[in-house]
Amino acid sequence: MSMMVVYLWGGQAWRALGKREKSSQDLFILGVSFGFLAGALDSVYWMIPWTLDYIHYPEVTPFWRAGVYFNVLFRQFGDILAAMLHIYSFALFARAAGIPSNAAPVMKKLLLWSLVIGCVFVYLLGLI
Repeated sequence: MSMMVVYLWGGQAWRALGKREKSSQDLFILGVSFGFLAGALDSVYWMIPWTLDYIHYPEVTPFWRAGVYFNVLFRQFGDILAAMLHIYSFALFARAAGIPSNAAPVMKKLLLWSLVIGCVFVYLLGLI
């Protein structure tokens, strides 16, 4: 289903990506497309270790261990980028509609604090 969403909106997403000035709608389409693509790629990766485990493949451990890297790339980064595109989309929409919004500045602060907390968390994990 995710790939169907990417297929259906892919043409619009490529057009939006090529625009120098992006509209609220362009950012929304990019967020939807990128989010679903990242989710689909994450699912494709996880199909491999789950299948190998199900068929009792003896060398499945490296696939489980590599999963964290695929999660960071596709699930974490993909979700963050999709959310950022949606938030910026709302900010542009609100500005054009004359609706007061502090979504973009709040998002920037949230992103910065998330990055700091994530780095501290990884550092603490390294101490274990």
